[in-house]
Amino acid sequence: MMTDLSITIVAYNNEDDVTKAVCSIMEHTALSMSKKIYLVDNSIEANTLSMLAERYPEVSYLKT
Repeated sequence: MMTDLSITIVAYNNEDDVTKAVCSIMEHTALSMSKKIYLVDNSIEANTLSMLAERYPEVSYLKT
């Protein structure tokens, strides 16, 4: 299956902004549009953004 929309978000200690961005993408894109969001977490802190991958199957979480 081809993906209609592919987004990569690189994050560094900005959990609130990234969470808002992902939620906004999910809310404002058509349900019929297939999407893949790659979330790259460069922070030293715990994997706090990994919960977005658990909440949304369209999100792939990568910890660096």
